[in-house]
Amino acid sequence: MLEIADLTHTYGTGPTAHRAIDGLDLKVAEGDLLSIVGPSGCGKSTLLRSIAGLIKPTGGTIRIGGVPVTRTPDNLAVVFQDYSRSLFPWMSVADNVALPLRRRGMNAKQRRQAAAEALEQVGLAGAEGKYPWELSGGMQQRASIARALAYRPSLMLMDEPFGSVDAQTREDLEDLVLRVRGTHNMTILLITHDIDESVYVGDRVVVLSKAPATVVKELRVDLPAPRSRSPPASTRRSCTCAPRSAAWCAAG
Repeated sequence: MLEIADLTHTYGTGPTAHRAIDGLDLKVAEGDLLSIVGPSGCGKSTLLRSIAGLIKPTGGTIRIGGVPVTRTPDNLAVVFQDYSRSLFPWMSVADNVALPLRRRGMNAKQRRQAAAEALEQVGLAGAEGKYPWELSGGMQQRASIARALAYRPSLMLMDEPFGSVDAQTREDLEDLVLRVRGTHNMTILLITHDIDESVYVGDRVVVLSKAPATVVKELRVDLPAPRSRSPPASTRRSCTCAPRSAAWCAAG
């Protein structure tokens, strides 16, 4: 699905140049949910924007489905951390979700139906006529995820999408991503600072070095599916894990 070879990106030139990524290699199979973690400022967002075709890397290649990325691919969607800036405040929730579908060539009726179905999947049925500023932060991020779902991408990129919401909402949204992935068998690349989150949602965890970013280690997560925050009954009495870490305990 995704193949990155010898990726390099440098901001600026001369003595003030900053190399964000240096010779990064990465492969993601179709249907995988890959978590990427690394120190703050290590180049995670630069990597995601390069994959999305939003910036042109200074070296290396990125291929999605074997096709080199030279612009924003048609089969890709991005969910950003700053949901308040990614939703248009003057448009209704339904219109925000339906907006990218114009690129699919869908008529107005088809766009409305697809938006309604996506909003129902993320628990926002009935919120179609509201405006983003009338929703809570968690609901706005659900709307952003609904917009990506309605587009039916083969690859969804998520740039620390839960970093600006409270802990309970974050856990709810993590479970939402797992449900979405299970329903649509979508390939997802998730950037996060949260180690627990990276393991709970991911099939693999890729650890990046400090800038300039390279891959330090890849770890496969051997937890059962569907994932649960509650340990099995046999371990519940002795388990002292926090609820979000219970899956780690259940797996031994």
